[in-house]
Amino acid sequence: MSEATIYLHFSGKKELFIEILREARRLAINLVERTMELYDDPYQGVRKVVELHYHFINAQYPHLVKCMLIPIMTRDADMRAELQIYDKAIMELIARLLERAKEEGRVPEHLPVKGIGRVLVGLVVGMAVNLSLEYDYLTLEEYMESIDLLIKSVGMDGA
Repeated sequence: MSEATIYLHFSGKKELFIEILREARRLAINLVERTMELYDDPYQGVRKVVELHYHFINAQYPHLVKCMLIPIMTRDADMRAELQIYDKAIMELIARLLERAKEEGRVPEHLPVKGIGRVLVGLVVGMAVNLSLEYDYLTLEEYMESIDLLIKSVGMDGA
């Protein structure tokens, strides 16, 4: 495919890049939604979401995550907005899982589901940055220990 053909569909590099971000978001959110449907236990569901992100970032699309850092570094408002849509969607999915579990009495009533969602997204974003920069000081097991600590500290593990 020639460069001219690409510009028949996109007015410039920025628009092409934003479409790549949108497609990555669709893939990741679809993966998370399908996975969360498989877990009734919120503890296992949250752990699996983080684990999937790890594999999505580390194994399937390592260069894509580097691309997702560009909006943060360039401070481009349109590109940052795309990332914020993704973060918000993941937070809402996690919050929905936790709300459902709260209604079923499997997590404490006082659990601030949106706050937990924000913290989990922060952990996933930190994990993505570390992996994309090829830092190897944190393993999947170490990330999962962080998730377990968070889950236990808010009483989500049923203990």
